[in-house]
Order: sequence, then structure tokens, then C-alpha cells
Amino acid sequence: QGIVAYYYGHFHRGGTKQNYVELDVCRYNQIGADMMYRKGGESQGQCKKFARNPGEEFDCTDCRNTDISLVKSIHYCACKKPWTCPVAREKQKERHRIDVLSGLVNLTTCNLLHREWFKLRRSYEDRMVLETGDNKIYQGRRGTFQEDIFMQYCEGEGQYIPIIYPEAITKGI
Repeated sequence: QGIVAYYYGHFHRGGTKQNYVELDVCRYNQIGADMMYRKGGESQGQCKKFARNPGEEFDCTDCRNTDISLVKSIHYCACKKPWTCPVAREKQKERHRIDVLSGLVNLTTCNLLHREWFKLRRSYEDRMVLETGDNKIYQGRRGTFQEDIFMQYCEGEGQYIPIIYPEAITKGI
């Protein structure tokens, strides 16, 4: 999924030779989930598809414990989208809620991944204020819900505060 996968999978296939390498899923396209089948059945103890480190066919790292400083890109699926202001619940299969009961995710890791997204948003807003001088952008920083994770951008579960764009942008300048 994503633009890189699209480019190499559809636009630049490379003919008959292989033009890709398998990346470490704990660092690239990190989803904050376990990459090993841990429950009973024929697959127990085996890596999930594409979940091994390059060149190490049977190595299956538990991505839930990867140091956030090593992560290069994030895919918010198991941890849910940060802009839904998700919280952990033990009830499975609820939209916009992190399923901690199944053991698929590590809540601490999900919270760190969400915080990284909000740090990027904050950095973007700071840059927009510097470039436009429009301090109204900061009015979006009013949320009090789990501020250590959502950095003032959520007012409650599912209550995301959208970006306030500078007037210069909304007027088409």
C-alpha cells in the first residue's frame, strides 16, 4: 500500500528482473503489531507474510517493541488512525478503537506512533505560522484529551480538532 508500492508494483515493474527488496517491516510501514502467529494452529510460531528482516528468512522480530527512533514510516492500521483520537478498549472489532485484548498491538507502541503523527502536525503548523504570520493556526491546539499522546489536538475519543489553515492559503494566495 502507498505511493512507493504503487510506483514499483504498477508503474515501474522492471520487466522480468526483480526490482525490489523486502524491507524490515518493523522500520518501514510499521503497523505497531506482532508479526508472528502466536495462537494455536498450523501457523503458530511462524512469521506472517512479509514479516521477516531482509536476508533472514526465518527471523521474525516482534515489531511491537521496536524503538521509535528506528521507525522510518508508519502505517496506521492496527493502532488505528491518529486523527480518530483512538483509545484502547478490550472489546474487539470496534471501529476507531485499539484492540488490546487480542495481544496484536502494544498500547505503548501505538501511543508513541500516534504522538509522532501529532508531532509532525505541530511542526507543520509552526512552519505555516512562520511563513504566513497567521497565529490563528494555533487555535486548533485546545484539546485536553490525553495531551501526552494527542498534543492538544483531541477533545475526546473520536473528537479530533482539524487543522486551521491560514487565510492566505484558504484565499488561494
